[in-house]
Amino acid sequence: MTHLVDGLQGDKLALEMEKTSDPWQRSRLVGEKISQLAKEFSKLTKEQKDELAQRAEIELKAGTELMKKDKENILELLKTVMAPLDP
Repeated sequence: MTHLVDGLQGDKLALEMEKTSDPWQRSRLVGEKISQLAKEFSKLTKEQKDELAQRAEIELKAGTELMKKDKENILELLKTVMAPLDP
């Protein structure tokens, strides 16, 4: 997944997408890019795949922590909004 995300974030694909407003053409561009990335991934060594997996795990943990903090903030805001008003 990390390899796929990295590959789809490139400026080249974004520029190609901006050149057309046709959704079918955009879909074809994305499909071609995903196919290219899949071929690249299959050629990676075990060590390279392990490095990607480690990076993905770190990013997942960081994302989970951010979501936890966001959830806590939202719950605190909800408590504040839903609290009865004291006269």
